[in-house]
Amino acid sequence: MQPLSRNPHPRPHQIMTTSTTTDLTVANRTFFNDYAAEYDTKPWQKQITLQITNYIQQNLDFISIPKHSDPTTLLDYACGTGTISRALGPSVTSIQALDLSSKMVERFNELAVSSEIPSVRKARAIEGNLLTDDELPVELNGPEFHDFDVAAIGAGLHHFDDPAKAIGRLAERLRVGGVLLLVDFVDEGEHGRLPTGAEHTVRKHGFSEKEMKEMMEGHGLAGFGWKEMPERLELKLREDESVSRKGFLARAEKV
Repeated sequence: MQPLSRNPHPRPHQIMTTSTTTDLTVANRTFFNDYAAEYDTKPWQKQITLQITNYIQQNLDFISIPKHSDPTTLLDYACGTGTISRALGPSVTSIQALDLSSKMVERFNELAVSSEIPSVRKARAIEGNLLTDDELPVELNGPEFHDFDVAAIGAGLHHFDDPAKAIGRLAERLRVGGVLLLVDFVDEGEHGRLPTGAEHTVRKHGFSEKEMKEMMEGHGLAGFGWKEMPERLELKLREDESVSRKGFLARAEKV
């Protein structure tokens, strides 16, 4: 989807690198570029977005965003159209959003400008990858990409080539006392496999509490917490097939 023709804000900044990308990274970028125009538009998608948003906002004490006098900052990684930004937006003052998909970045920015949440309305997503092993562009190493109060991934970690590496890279971007928040699916074995059409973009079909705790603590994060959503999430990536998933919140802080 192209940017709105009379959008007063500039086109999303695109950070280009000559990175060594994995096959899974390329598959995800292609899939979500193609999917961006219809993402969050179908009834089942809107329902999942509502469930995740409500659950996050009902558990702000559990997440425990640091409170201080400076602007409270959020890194929304693999931001998609902005579900996490909108859910946490009322609790932060500044948002930096990042995604592999240029089309998702465009969609995020289109939606952000009309948001009633001040921090979301001011937010601008850019295209980029913090998980590459190549040298990062200057833009991703500036002060605006460090010392976040919250770094979050919303239902995206199962798409990453190396989830533990992703946790480590985001932990590096937190300030001391900052919180890493992960929203994803509980590992339910074969029951949790996604319908045909998206499985080529998925590395894992869910996470257990034990492995999530080990990955977070393995990268120096403490105060681990885990909460499973009481309502299941119904995904329907094909018209003739759907799957029911259990979601979770996991959090830990940088010490």
